[in-house]
Amino acid sequence: MWDRLIPGISRSARQSFLAMIALAGLTFVCFRLQLNISTAGFLYLIVIVLLSLAGDCVASVVTSVVAAMCLAYFFAPPIFSIRVDDPLNIVAIIAFLTTSLVISRLVSEVRTRSDKLRLNENYLSDAQRLAHMGCWAFDTTGFSYWSSELFRVHGIDPHGKPPTVEEYLALVHPEDCAFMKRIIAKMLDDHLAFDFTKRIVRPDGEIRHVRSVGVPVTQAGLFQGFLGTEMDVTEQEQLTEELRRNGKELRDVIDTIPAIVWSALPDGSNTYINKRFVEYSGLSAEQTAGSGWQTAIHPDDLERSVGKWIEVVATGKPLENEVRFRRSDGQYRWHLDRGVPLRDEGGNIVKWYGVVTDIEDRKRAEEALRLSEQRFRLIVDSIPGLVFTMSATGEVQLLSRQVLEYFGKSPEELKSWATSDAVHPDDLPRVISAWASSIETGHPYEIEHRCRRGDGVYRWFQVRALPMRDDEGRITGWYNLLADIDDRKRAEEARDRLRHLEAELAHINRVSTLGEMAASLAHEIKQPIAAAITSANCCIEWLAHEPPNLDRARAAAVRSDKHGNRAAEIIDRIRSFYKKSPPQRELVDANGVIHEMLTLLKGEATPSSITMRMDLSAELPQIMVDRVQLQQVFMNLMLNGIEAMQDSGGDLTVKSELQDGQLQFSVSDTGVGLPPEAMDQIFSAFFTTKPQGSGMGLAISRSIVESHGGQLWASANRGAGATFHFTLPIQVTESSPLVA
Repeated sequence: MWDRLIPGISRSARQSFLAMIALAGLTFVCFRLQLNISTAGFLYLIVIVLLSLAGDCVASVVTSVVAAMCLAYFFAPPIFSIRVDDPLNIVAIIAFLTTSLVISRLVSEVRTRSDKLRLNENYLSDAQRLAHMGCWAFDTTGFSYWSSELFRVHGIDPHGKPPTVEEYLALVHPEDCAFMKRIIAKMLDDHLAFDFTKRIVRPDGEIRHVRSVGVPVTQAGLFQGFLGTEMDVTEQEQLTEELRRNGKELRDVIDTIPAIVWSALPDGSNTYINKRFVEYSGLSAEQTAGSGWQTAIHPDDLERSVGKWIEVVATGKPLENEVRFRRSDGQYRWHLDRGVPLRDEGGNIVKWYGVVTDIEDRKRAEEALRLSEQRFRLIVDSIPGLVFTMSATGEVQLLSRQVLEYFGKSPEELKSWATSDAVHPDDLPRVISAWASSIETGHPYEIEHRCRRGDGVYRWFQVRALPMRDDEGRITGWYNLLADIDDRKRAEEARDRLRHLEAELAHINRVSTLGEMAASLAHEIKQPIAAAITSANCCIEWLAHEPPNLDRARAAAVRSDKHGNRAAEIIDRIRSFYKKSPPQRELVDANGVIHEMLTLLKGEATPSSITMRMDLSAELPQIMVDRVQLQQVFMNLMLNGIEAMQDSGGDLTVKSELQDGQLQFSVSDTGVGLPPEAMDQIFSAFFTTKPQGSGMGLAISRSIVESHGGQLWASANRGAGATFHFTLPIQVTESSPLVA
């Protein structure tokens, strides 16, 4: 509060001080000129009026009181005294004081009202500028007033005079000019209020939309003219036009889509039906309003459909109803009527929207399906196998005669298969889990389990189920086939025993292969050992010098350590081949295994002038494999290539790459190649094209690769030689691995 009062007090004090100076000067002049009290009072009154116009009320009041005291002191006998003896002078001083105070008050009020009026005018001007709206006055001679904002709306100088009617019409768009002339003539004739929108063309060529509103002004019942406003509504017109265009596009879309679209009030009264229904039924939009659409419903469906509509309107639940509607030619077709409520923020229904689709073809298809199911039952009963169908949720529906005969149970009993002895108790939990997963995901169902025969014997079956889907991809049921695999299961047990024998044979193959490589392996081991001994002797000699040459001795010792480690690595690799242990899968660098095998087999290749090359991808991921078994595959394939080139020499190339999400390896030689007639037999056990071969190397290699989820195959090169390829998945699948 003090922050507002202090500036006002300071301003009043300054103005009072200046007034006192002026009053003192005027008093001195009047006193020297010996003017009477009336003249001096009149001059004082002029000063007070000027002060009231320039200052505030407080300063004027203070000046008035001081001026009255000056009149009494200097001009009313006795002078130089506040006392006044003459009653006329007292009346004159009181009249002066009263007049000065009244004038000060009146001038202050006039100034205050003038300030408020000026402020209101500023507010009005700002409001007009913000709203892009100006005001005008019009009489019989033309425009008598234009606000500055109205000038700006029309893009002309706001400091000019209001335009004449001709100048105003020149601003109007040419296409609207005739319309404006009629409006002006009509308003002068009728003297009625108006409201319209026109287009103007600014001097810069920009076209704007302006809304004009005017009301007549009368005085004593006589017409004086018009007062009005003009607002720039270009953006609103553009938005309205866009909404109008979007609305038309939406109506066109609704009328074009191949379905009937409708809307209704919360009470269920129809408010809109699209063009599709009008064309289909032959009823107009007016005839379908309210409950008029019900006349197109088939008489047999009318009571049910109307009752269902009343129910959903009362409950607010979505509508889904199949009903027959009459076409314009009198035929009835089945339709699916679906509707949902639109709710406000409070959850209250404000409208219903729905779509009606023609399902006549679907209905006919359902009837055809029913007849087809009858024929299907006859066909299923004649199939020599266990066939049955289930619903989309897994409930038993159709059972073939063979199923009933095998289980020796009635259809009602087999519907409770999950709680009966139809499935072996040990298999039942995983059967239920797998079946529930297929129903949930829609994936085909395949599992092996034991089923109880009517005589109490359990036999192994492979059960497969495929989902039946409608045109929309929804599962409508399941086809199930039970294949008796009891004999196959017994064969698998025999195959497992065979796999064990194959694993034993793989170990024997590794040992025998190393035995055949004994000479070259001995050479490979001898080389680093001899080099280590030589380096050790050099170290001793350098230490025996006087003084000892420690640098050269240290270098010789480092070389000796290097050669010793190389010999140890070769021995460790040989030991791993001889070792017989359960398979141990681990993350393995396949390129590293290739390097190891090339180093190990170098002694076999060099005497035959065979060059060993590598083309390895640098970005191979590690894979989960049995390292020894992978080494055995590479050793078998690389030895085969070396043996194919023993007499002629050549190139042995080992390649690795990442292809189609799996690792692919190839071992290529330039030897004698493979006989075309033997391409399909080379991976068979005991088949060989070599005089001294056992015929087990490639068979074992294929078993190892396939146990890791890969494939092994051979191809003839365009030139000389052959190439063996095999793949390994990055994520190795679980299978029955060989025992090392």
